[in-house]
Amino acid sequence: MIHTVIPVSYGRPATDALADAIAEVKSKGGPLAPVTVIVPSNIAGLYARRLLGARRGLANVSFVTPFRFAELLSADVLVDRRPLTNPMLGAAVRVALRDDPRPFGDTADHRATEDAVARLYATVSHLSTNARRALAADAWGALMVRLYERVHAFVRMYDDDNDVARAARARDGLDAALDPFGALVWYLPEPVTDELGLLMRACFDAAPAHVIVGRTGDPDADAEVRRACRQVGVDLDAAGDGDAGPLPTASTLISVTDADEEVRHVISSTWQLAESGTPMHRIAIVYPVHSPYLRTLHSQLAAARMPFSGPSPFTLADTVPGSVLLGVLGLDELNWRRDRVMALVASGPLRHRSGAAQPAAWERVSRAAGVVGGRDDWDRKLAEWQRYCSARAIEAGEVAEHSANEEDRSAGVVEAGSYSARRWRSDALAAEALRGFVADLGSALDVVRAATEWSARADAAVSMLETLLGTRRTRWPDEQLDALDRVTDSLARLHQLDAIEPAPTLGAFVSAVEAELEASAPRVGRFGAGVALVPLAAAAGLDVDAVFVLGMAEGLCPSGRLDNALLPESLAERTDGEVATPTARLHIQHRQLLAALAGAPAGRRTMTFARGDLRTSRRHLPSRWLLASASELAGEPVLSDELDSCGVVAEVASFAARLASGAA
Repeated sequence: MIHTVIPVSYGRPATDALADAIAEVKSKGGPLAPVTVIVPSNIAGLYARRLLGARRGLANVSFVTPFRFAELLSADVLVDRRPLTNPMLGAAVRVALRDDPRPFGDTADHRATEDAVARLYATVSHLSTNARRALAADAWGALMVRLYERVHAFVRMYDDDNDVARAARARDGLDAALDPFGALVWYLPEPVTDELGLLMRACFDAAPAHVIVGRTGDPDADAEVRRACRQVGVDLDAAGDGDAGPLPTASTLISVTDADEEVRHVISSTWQLAESGTPMHRIAIVYPVHSPYLRTLHSQLAAARMPFSGPSPFTLADTVPGSVLLGVLGLDELNWRRDRVMALVASGPLRHRSGAAQPAAWERVSRAAGVVGGRDDWDRKLAEWQRYCSARAIEAGEVAEHSANEEDRSAGVVEAGSYSARRWRSDALAAEALRGFVADLGSALDVVRAATEWSARADAAVSMLETLLGTRRTRWPDEQLDALDRVTDSLARLHQLDAIEPAPTLGAFVSAVEAELEASAPRVGRFGAGVALVPLAAAAGLDVDAVFVLGMAEGLCPSGRLDNALLPESLAERTDGEVATPTARLHIQHRQLLAALAGAPAGRRTMTFARGDLRTSRRHLPSRWLLASASELAGEPVLSDELDSCGVVAEVASFAARLASGAA
């Protein structure tokens, strides 16, 4: 049963409340009494573990997300579990739309349609029975529910996260199964799916539990947290509102020219904090969107030689094995254009029958041969160019031999021919090697195309990749070796699709491979060693000495108010909050921002605003939430057109302007 419900502010108060809850359990059960902390994200668990471990040490305390908790609880029940993977879902969507393309018509076979229906499936699968009935009461909603059911008919034999939670809740002897987990602490609740909510309610009834609820003080921002608590049976009204205090606001506001300058300024400020004694692992940089911030942060931090940890800005498609595989599979669609083949050759350490690929030489001879595109064009023009180069090499050698006198020959001046002859022979050999490479590549792709099953196509793709990349990879970086293993595993997972989509088209195979390679590369750096890069969506649980929040512009934070074409706002409103409306998503993002600000002391919270985007030549409006902090600092309301003159925002000149000023 739930022993305590503690509403607290995010940041250090939440960490202290967690420490007290664990200490209470340990005081009654002993220092080795088991405790399981259910955290909103892995990042929140890492911060809590490090901070609490640095105080009194931790023994027998586990930190898990709600879904991971369900997996552990059902591990011995779902021994033969066959998980539903994204490729399986994609195949089911394609088959369902092929059988009945309504309501998409001619666009049913587009990749964007497939992705939208897959997202619809994920959303509807998490709804409660009442929410689905509410959707089905509307004509369009009923069509979407039937579309979900058509897709589900092809994957019902596989287990998704709802099945995992359902199996954990329905297992025999739930009380005994919970014993190894000890006391449960739900730390900073976030909305969960209906099945996970039912599981957590059952577990909280069966085991001693404590709930530490994060509060921002803004009723709209906290609405989803309150709904999550009601869903699990946590009585917040009895616990009271706690001492949420005033809304967290920034202590420093920075205005810069663009996102690149925004990142450079934050890194410079981070250096200053580190030089003043703040440990780097106690500094967090929070970004609201992946692009353009994450990749820029990685490159600038690496250039500054600052240690950091965070999500990788790259996907498997960006790695050498991934880019090579996608490059080959896309050649037919692009008619083997010369620029695309040369880009493939330059994308990695490729091999062919006579050795390593030669990007520079092959680029030169393919251009000189006049190759445009098409496999026949490659074969014919390279053969012609090879013959031409061979003939010119013979001519140049004969001229050099004829023009040299006896004294030069005896001195060894004329060795095997002139430089010109050697150059022509080299081009002839390069043309021959490139012609063979393209022919072999075409043959390997023909094997992939000729296969009629997922397993055969995947095996052919693996064989093709191994031929292109060779077997001696001792000099490869570890991250690329790991990427090759992950790409190979991704292709192996496609074997399972034979049971859903027996005869896929080549386009469906390529689409599935592209979807698989969209997976993020592994995290960069070790958590706790350097500056932490934290996505805004994972900011709950942050507890640091300084925080920088990037991207405080309308359209980024808050994000654009986009409606869902398949489940529009009018339908989402029927589900009693189970499908977030655009307004609800805005409030959720506001809560995430307030939690990020509360994660640092009041005097060390910085927001940055880029006045424009040089990539698109667009101006930005300052975020309404940045204006709230500006108004707090100014002591009066500040409007967007008054931001430059309010006196509380530090405006940083552009890099070019600073150079010009320094030159003057």
